[in-house]
Amino acid sequence: MSESVEYLRSSADTIVALSSPPGPAPRGVLRLSGPRALAIVGSFLVRGDGPADLADLSWGARPAALLIDRGTALQVDVWVMRAPRSYTGQDVVELHLPGSPALLDLCLERFRLAGARPALPGEFTERAFLNGRLDLAQAEAVAAVIHAESEDERRAALTILEGRASRELDELAGRAKAILAAIELDLDFSDQDIEIVVPETLAGDLAALGAALELELRRREALPRSVLGDRLLLVGAANAGKSSLFNALQDGQRALVSELAGTTRDYLEADLELAGGRRVTLVDCAGTGHEGDDLDAEGHRLRERELARAAARIEVVDGRLGPGGGPGAAAVLRVATRADLVPPAERGRDELLWVSSTTGEGLAELKRALAEKLEGRASAAFAHLAERQGRLLARALESVHRAEGALAEGLGLELVAADLHDLLQALRAITGADYDDEVLSAIMRDFCIGK
Repeated sequence: MSESVEYLRSSADTIVALSSPPGPAPRGVLRLSGPRALAIVGSFLVRGDGPADLADLSWGARPAALLIDRGTALQVDVWVMRAPRSYTGQDVVELHLPGSPALLDLCLERFRLAGARPALPGEFTERAFLNGRLDLAQAEAVAAVIHAESEDERRAALTILEGRASRELDELAGRAKAILAAIELDLDFSDQDIEIVVPETLAGDLAALGAALELELRRREALPRSVLGDRLLLVGAANAGKSSLFNALQDGQRALVSELAGTTRDYLEADLELAGGRRVTLVDCAGTGHEGDDLDAEGHRLRERELARAAARIEVVDGRLGPGGGPGAAAVLRVATRADLVPPAERGRDELLWVSSTTGEGLAELKRALAEKLEGRASAAFAHLAERQGRLLARALESVHRAEGALAEGLGLELVAADLHDLLQALRAITGADYDDEVLSAIMRDFCIGK
């Protein structure tokens, strides 16, 4: 075991870190976890005329004054979460105080001198795993939530964090154990005058288990693709041709089209298949730059909501008016409409993909370009989660297929049992029932300090 891994395993230490985002803010959060968390924080707190003893606070928040320096005190909120019901399974204390970077750094240094060492990336979540508060799949999901780049990605990570995926894996492991128990019972008594009948449904049970594992594998493999890139939003000025492009891309007349600016006030969405079979949701909403009545204001509010939900944006400009400014930071492509009205010689050399909703020019190229732009856009934490779990599920699926083959060829139940043991080992590695330090450290590298 490397020195860094040993350092990470020192769960008897009390650790401290800034748990809120860095930089100035109205509030900052300092988090401590470990056997001396309450004592260290309590040594800097006062209430009324005496020390703010936290020993009587088993769970919840309390206002107190934090001694900063030379008798200077600052009003803070102290949150106490006792072992074993806290996030880490240890005593956890959080201080909520003004988010001045200089003040937070001063407090971190004071706590460090009092005996709390700086936490390493992901160390709070690692302690939660080691103390049985989370399994390894859930710990990976914490990192995926932190680094989520869209609302859809956040929801998918929360599904794993809530334990639904782990419960499904436990159910699969239970089915494998039931099959294995019948086989091993037969093997245990094979040298005695006791006949144990292996269920006639064994082949069917293995096939059903394989089908369930294949479904789980497909879900993991789909995560990076289906999560980010799930909602594509058409953005641009009013009357830039977004609604016509929306209709043309999904080969229908869903959106009203007019030469009058501001026709689109609500938002519309439709399924769209890109090149390579990738499916996304295409969204059209009100354009920018048009101010009118209360309905226009409501349309702009809906556009802002969709901007927050979208995985990616297609910036649409009217090709007749020129390219305008550069693309927005979140735009994956800039598209110029009405290509049928602008001769190629007049289109310039800007990085624009020209399309015509009337003639269909450029629509196939747009679908291909979108598929290429969205390829591999999942966050690193989410991609790592899907890759690791997918690889282990593939190993489990291969094991059950080997077991089916051994049974069909009459190679002996010993080989079937060995394959089922390998399957169970792969499932345990996903949830962390079996893990090694290198895997755990690799997962924690995706975390920021304080989580």
